[in-house]
Amino acid sequence: MMMKCNDLLMFNGHIISMDDEDSIYAWIVVRDGLIIDLGNDQNYLPYMEASIEVLDLKGMTVLPGFHDSHVHLTQTGLNLMGYYLSGLVEEVMNNVSDETLSDIPVLFWKDIVRLDNSVIRFINSTHEDEFNLTALTEKNRIFNSLMHLLCHISQKCELYIFIKNFHWIDEISFEFIKYFLFKQTKFRGQLFLSSENMLYIEQLETFFEIEKT
Repeated sequence: MMMKCNDLLMFNGHIISMDDEDSIYAWIVVRDGLIIDLGNDQNYLPYMEASIEVLDLKGMTVLPGFHDSHVHLTQTGLNLMGYYLSGLVEEVMNNVSDETLSDIPVLFWKDIVRLDNSVIRFINSTHEDEFNLTALTEKNRIFNSLMHLLCHISQKCELYIFIKNFHWIDEISFEFIKYFLFKQTKFRGQLFLSSENMLYIEQLETFFEIEKT
């Protein structure tokens, strides 16, 4: 009697590997949680007696396992296509020289570092109870600091900000774009928006002249 050293053999199926060549196979053999062989011929037959579990897929499709760490895949995918203020700060820091960053006054960072925190927070103060801000006040503080940060850096090196998939922008970030366009007067650079849906662009056109290409 042949020793059953393999955990699973699946055959007669449509096995999507999702490898670099997007290969599709008819059978697959698994041992100790690892794929040890696969193919599209009859070479799986010797594995029939050597596998603990043999499964005839009868033409069904097999996909690699998706391990969801409770990220809500659909919304996470949409979010990754979106645009966030914190992402803008990160991009600026990654593309501006250390010398320029070292010249930025600390006060500009005071509220910007709160971007990833709850909108309503206490100010870090010895009199916290007296400085409980409303969401609107907190948001305006962050917007104002971020605007000053971009304007300050643009005085050192002209900035070109390109926002791809603008139609996926989140509401808070969209509010900042409007705030920035209304308030800024010292920014040296250009803002480029790319979108498949003109809804947000049309809203901006209500207040600003936009050059389309």
